[in-house]
Amino acid sequence: MSQVDVRCYARDGYAVSRSVLGHDQVQSLRQEANRLLELCTRDSDRYGARIEWEVDHLADSDQAGMHGVIRKLEPVSVVRRSRRWRTIRRSPRRRRTSSASRSNSSRTS
Repeated sequence: MSQVDVRCYARDGYAVSRSVLGHDQVQSLRQEANRLLELCTRDSDRYGARIEWEVDHLADSDQAGMHGVIRKLEPVSVVRRSRRWRTIRRSPRRRRTSSASRSNSSRTS
């Protein structure tokens, strides 16, 4: 990670790591995200209280196109059981990026 990335992480609370995932992995995760969204909206009795919607944090003027966007899903056990997410979590490339971000952020603290 560059110092610019570290400053962005300190300012925004997240870092963007480009090229960590391949095109096929991104497509697979998009499909999985769509599956989870469908599951959560279809079974709202079970998941409704666990979903934090992005529109609930936006001014009315900023909500266009944001309906159906999940900000947080708690608990994330549904995601943890997902084979697609598990594959990404175990990816050596993702782990290297994660380790680099933790290492750099601890130097700036």
